[in-house]
Amino acid sequence: MKSLVSVVTILCIVSLSPTAMAVTFSDVTQQANLNNYPDCRASAWVDYDRDGYLDLLIGSEGGVNRLHRNLGDGTFSNVTLEAQIPYRSGIWGVNFADIDNDGFDDLYLSARAPDTFSAGRNVLLHNSGLGYFDDISDSSGANVPGGGVAACFAPFSKGPFVDLFVPNQYYPSREFPFFLSNNGNNVFSDETGFMGLLYSDWWDIPIAFDYDNDGRLELFCTKDFHGNSMYDQPYGHTFINVSDSLHFQTSCGYGATVGDVNNDGWFDLYITNWHDYTDKLFLYDSAQRRYRDNTSAWGAPATTWTSAAHFADFDNDGLPDLFVTGAGTGNTYYHNQSGQRFTNLTSQAGLTNYGYNWGASIGDYDNDGFLDIFVPEYLYGNGGKLYHNNGNNNNWVEFELEGTHSNKDAIGAKLVLQGGGYSQMRQVIAGSGFGSQNSLVQHFGVGQDTIIGNLWVFWPGTGYDIYDSLIVNTRYHIVEGEALAVNGEPVYFPKDFRIVKTYPNPFNSQTQIEICVGQPCNLTVDIVDILGREVKSLLAERLEPRMLTLAWDGTDQRGDPISSGIYFCRVTNGIDLNSSRLLLIK
Repeated sequence: MKSLVSVVTILCIVSLSPTAMAVTFSDVTQQANLNNYPDCRASAWVDYDRDGYLDLLIGSEGGVNRLHRNLGDGTFSNVTLEAQIPYRSGIWGVNFADIDNDGFDDLYLSARAPDTFSAGRNVLLHNSGLGYFDDISDSSGANVPGGGVAACFAPFSKGPFVDLFVPNQYYPSREFPFFLSNNGNNVFSDETGFMGLLYSDWWDIPIAFDYDNDGRLELFCTKDFHGNSMYDQPYGHTFINVSDSLHFQTSCGYGATVGDVNNDGWFDLYITNWHDYTDKLFLYDSAQRRYRDNTSAWGAPATTWTSAAHFADFDNDGLPDLFVTGAGTGNTYYHNQSGQRFTNLTSQAGLTNYGYNWGASIGDYDNDGFLDIFVPEYLYGNGGKLYHNNGNNNNWVEFELEGTHSNKDAIGAKLVLQGGGYSQMRQVIAGSGFGSQNSLVQHFGVGQDTIIGNLWVFWPGTGYDIYDSLIVNTRYHIVEGEALAVNGEPVYFPKDFRIVKTYPNPFNSQTQIEICVGQPCNLTVDIVDILGREVKSLLAERLEPRMLTLAWDGTDQRGDPISSGIYFCRVTNGIDLNSSRLLLIK
C-alpha cells in the first residue's frame, strides 16, 4: 500500500459521455414478501449474514422494527424474531457498521420517540455472526438519550475503528449532539466536548465525507430552521465550524446527499427542505473553495416537503442521477443529462407514488448490476415499496471494500474510477439521505465501455491502492493492500507504477503524461508506434516514489516532427509493462 496522493492530482476533469438508455422500475413489494408493514420511517441495505446478498432493515415509528433476509431468489424472509431485533418505538434512523472489525455489521437505532419531546434511548445491537444480534447499548455506552432522527458511523480519528456521531433534535435536557469515540472493545467514550461539538442547536441529518479532497473526513449536518453546518478537522482532531465560508445555507434543511454530479472530482450537495421551502442543489466551486447554488441552472424544480435524497447512477451511464422522497409530495426521479442538467423522469421510470415517503435506501439487492430502491411509507398502512430496477444494456462494475489497517467496512474510503476520457468518484458513507443507509458496496455505471482504465482506492488512513485490467459487469472484493478478487479468487495484484492519464489526448502540439511511481524502481518511458518500434525515449532512470509528469511534443528522437497517427506511451521496469494509447492529429 502506498502513501496518500491527493485525489485532485489523479482525477481527470472530463465528464463521461453517457449513453442515453432509459431505465424503468417495477413495484415488486408483494412478490418480494415485503408488503403490509405500516409506519415505516427508515431503511438500510446490509449483508448482515455475509451470504453475498443485501438484506433489508426497516425502522418503524410504531415500534415493530424488522429485518428481512434476502433469500437470493428475489424474495425476503422476515427474520426479526430470530435475529432478536427489539421492539422500540419512534425509530427514525438506522445505521450499520462493523464496530469491532469482526467481519459482521452491527446495528444502531436512533429513536426520535413517539412523543416529540419524550425521547427514549437509542439502541446498539452487536452482530454475533450467528444470525442474531445482542443488545449492548448499556455496556457500550452508546445508549444515549434519543431525540434525533439519524446517526452516522465514520473513522474521524483515522484509526482502525469507526466512531459514532449522534445528532440530537428533540431531547429537552441536552441540546448538544453526542460524539462517541470507539475504544475498539465494543465500548464508546463520550468525547463531544473534546471534539469541539458542544453546539446548542437543532441537529438533523449527518453525513461524513471529504468535501475538499484533503484526505480528512468532514462532518456535514442539516439543522432544520437553524441552517446547515460543516465541521472540519484542520488539525486532525477538534472540529471547527467552517459553514460561513461554504455558502450552502437553506431555509429549512432536512435530508441530504453527496455525490459528484458533473464528474469534476469534487463532491456536490443536494439538500431537501421541509415546510414550504424549496430543495437546493449546491455544486462545489474548487477555484473559490465554496459551494454555489445551481438549483435553477440544473433544472431542479421548486420541490417542497421533501425528506430523503440520494445521488446514484440508476441507468449506468456514468453520471449520478437523483432520487428524492416527499411527505405527501411523493417520489421524484431526476435523470442526469450529460453532467449539466437534471430532467424529471419520475412517471416514465415508473416511480410515481404520492404517499408519505421517508428514509429511502439504495442497493443492488439481486446482484444484477442495477441499483434498486426501497421507500418507507409512514401513513395509510402501506409500509413501503420495493422498486426493482429493470436495467438496460449499459455496463457496470461494483466494489466491496475490506479494510485491514483501516476499519473493516472501509467507511470513509474514496474510490476514483478512470476510463476512456472520464473519471468518477465515490466515497463509502454509512448514513445519509434521511435516517437511512445505502449499501456499502460501491457501484459505478460505465455506459457502453468494455475496458476500465484504473481504479484508485484511497483508504481512510494514509494509503492507497491502484488496480487496472478490470472487467465490466463484475463485482470485485478488494482487501486493503492485497490482491483484488472475484468470488474470493484473486485476479490481479497492482503493479508498482501506473500511467495515470494523458492529456490532451487526442493532441496536436503537445501532450502531458502523468505516471505514478509506487516504489523505487528503474523506469523506462518510451513512445512507440503501432508496430512497437521506438519513436522517442522520454526517460530512463531510477526513481523514488512520486507523481511524475512528462511531455511529448510529437517529435522523434532527433527532434523531427512525425506524422499523424496512433502511438503508445510504454512504461516498464524491465518486468512489468504499462502502456497508454496516444492520438496525434495535425
